[in-house]
Amino acid sequence: MPENLYVRLSRVAESLDCYAVQWLLLDESTGIVRAKGAGDGSDFQDELSNLQPIAGEVHVLLSTELCLLTRATVPGRQQRQVSQAIPYMVEDDLATEVEHCHFATSSTGGSEYAVAVVDSELMSDLFDWLTTTGLPISTLTPDVLHQPSWPSALVHGGRCWVRTEDNGGVLTSVALLPMLFGSPDVHEMTSVGETVDNEARPVSITASKSDVDTIEVLASQLAAESLAVETHRAEYSAFEYLCRNFNTNAINLLQGDYKIKRPPSTRGVRWQTLAVLAACTFVFNILLLFVQGTYLDIKASQHEAEAVDLYRSVFPNARSVTGIGTKWEAHLRGNRVDSGQSFMKVFSEAARHVPASDMQLISVNFNASRGDLIMQLQASRNEQFVTLARTLSQAGLQADIGTLSQDEGLVKGNIKIRVDG
Repeated sequence: MPENLYVRLSRVAESLDCYAVQWLLLDESTGIVRAKGAGDGSDFQDELSNLQPIAGEVHVLLSTELCLLTRATVPGRQQRQVSQAIPYMVEDDLATEVEHCHFATSSTGGSEYAVAVVDSELMSDLFDWLTTTGLPISTLTPDVLHQPSWPSALVHGGRCWVRTEDNGGVLTSVALLPMLFGSPDVHEMTSVGETVDNEARPVSITASKSDVDTIEVLASQLAAESLAVETHRAEYSAFEYLCRNFNTNAINLLQGDYKIKRPPSTRGVRWQTLAVLAACTFVFNILLLFVQGTYLDIKASQHEAEAVDLYRSVFPNARSVTGIGTKWEAHLRGNRVDSGQSFMKVFSEAARHVPASDMQLISVNFNASRGDLIMQLQASRNEQFVTLARTLSQAGLQADIGTLSQDEGLVKGNIKIRVDG
């Protein structure tokens, strides 16, 4: 698995115009932290050169104190109508006008929707700042939603991330936790107080080593409210704990005007390129076959015309020139019945092997009465006659070497082939 970069944004208490940034580069396959740090926006941008290139995804966690997580019930099936109605369904939960808010939603089934609300100006500033980093942001989600279960609480340094439901939660102080889980409204929203196999569903509280005493006190307070409690000790900081339990189903704030448009996958482009190349190759082969067929058709017409001209020059009184091959055969045999192989077939087969033998064909003599085809050849060595005779015999012809003579460094001789079987 690749290395994913996690970035958490929160407000600096002394200045609402400055962001506190935490970052962590995590190797998902080994669980090894490759890099981590904290600072303001400029510190993070100075560190970017050491973090890149990033092989995996970039996930931004937004401090839950900067957004509101709530629910809405909106009857209707068309997403456009639902998106228009949701802001007014949660208007009573807002501290500002609907027009000044950015809304992100996630369906929880049927007409139920989880809703995340962020101030429009804040969302615009966040998006602009993230854009300046040049990072390929995949998600922007409330950090409280990355606890592995609910109802649960993550305690760190006097603060408490409380996840009340799948896409619901708050960031509050530790002192308010008993009051929060004891609230009837929270009982209604969450599974607190429900029973599973006749046992109450417990509230899971996790804290780092430094906050162990705190969660023991919290556990006692919740137990006094008749709530079942499970306590866990984390080996990591609160931020790293949330990163290691990253919830891919959390509400993504990058919706609407802030939706990220991803460039086409390089893999998809590669396959498209291969498909286009294959199509071009196919079309090229079809065109090549067409051109080749046209060329062969033209050559066949030329050879046919040459054969007709040759036949007419030899037999000027012939009235018909159809079936030239058969007529040649009949003339060569003196119109007697063919009792063996066709002369034309034997001659064609024999002549086909001559070019490969590197020999020169001087003349061809056919004796119709004996049924012999005699080829007079010229070569540079005697062995070439032997090789050609052997090749013709392997091709199924009855070939024998005749008289050989040497003249001026060249060997002349005959190869006799039996035409009639």
